Amino acid sequence: MSFICEHCKKEFTTYYILLNHQRKAKYCLKIQGKLENKFIVEDDFVCDICEKTFATKQTLTNHINVCKQKNVQLIFEQNIKLKTLYKSSQEQLEKKDIHIKELEDRLERALNKALEQPTNVSTYNNNSTNNIQLATFNITTENTAKILKDKMKREHLYFGMGGFADFAKEHLLTLENGEMIYKCYDVSRQIFKYVDNNGVLIKDVKAKKLMSLIREPVVLRILEIINDYNKEYDKLNKEIYDMNMDTRELRKKIEKIDYYRKEALKLKTDINLMEENNKFAIELSTRLTE
Repeated sequence: MSFICEHCKKEFTTYYILLNHQRKAKYCLKIQGKLENKFIVEDDFVCDICEKTFATKQTLTNHINVCKQKNVQLIFEQNIKLKTLYKSSQEQLEKKDIHIKELEDRLERALNKALEQPTNVSTYNNNSTNNIQLATFNITTENTAKILKDKMKREHLYFGMGGFADFAKEHLLTLENGEMIYKCYDVSRQIFKYVDNNGVLIKDVKAKKLMSLIREPVVLRILEIINDYNKEYDKLNKEIYDMNMDTRELRKKIEKIDYYRKEALKLKTDINLMEENNKFAIELSTRLTE
C-alpha cells in the first residue's frame, strides 16, 4: 500500500513519512503555499552536492546516490570536453611549430644565399678592417686524389674527423710556402672563404663547396688504407695458425690492427655523410679561424 501526497503527487510507503514530507519538504510546502509558515521545521536534510532539501534522512540518502552518479557523469563529460580542447590546442601548437620551422628554414636559406654572393677581392681589400690575404684556391678532385695518395697515412685516421681536419689544413688547404688558400671567418656558423681563379672572393657556408670536391677521393683513399689493414690482419692470422709457439704478441698486434680498421670504417662513414652531419665543417672551423 502506498500513500500519495495530494499536493506534489509523490508516493510514500507509510502515512508517517507522508505527513513528515508534507510538513518539511520545501518544494511541497511551496506548492501548498506554506513555505513561510511558522510551523515549518528548520532542521531539513540538505544535499551537499546540489543543495536540495529533503524531509527525511532516508530520502536524502537515496537522493545522494543518484546525485553522485549525476555528478560523476558531469565530471566525465567535462573531462571529455577538456581533452577535446587540449587536443585542439596541441594541434594548433603543432601547426605553429611547423610554421616557425618553415620561417626559420626560409631565413637560413636567405642568409646562406646572401653569404654565398661573390665579392671582388680588390673591392673587399679596400676595407682595412676586413683585409683578406689568401692564395688562389686551386683544389680539384684530381689533385686532391694525388695529395691523398702521397700524404695521407694510417696515422691521420687515428683521431677520426678531427685528425682528418688536421690533415686537410696541413696538406690540402696550405701551400708549401705556408700560404693559406681557405679560411674560416665565422666559427659559430662555419662560414669559410676562398679566392677563385678570377680573383673573386667566394663564401663557402658549412664548407659545402670544399666537401663536394674532396669527399669522393677521400673515401677512396680511406678504403685503400682499410684494404691494407685487411691484408695485414689476414696475414697475421695465418701466421698464428701456422706457428707452434707463444702468439700473444701477434694477437695484440692483430687486436690493434682490428681497432684501427674499425675506426677507419667509422671515419669513412662520417666522410660519406659529411654534408649531412656537419662534423667536418665544425672540426675544420676551429682550425682555420682568421
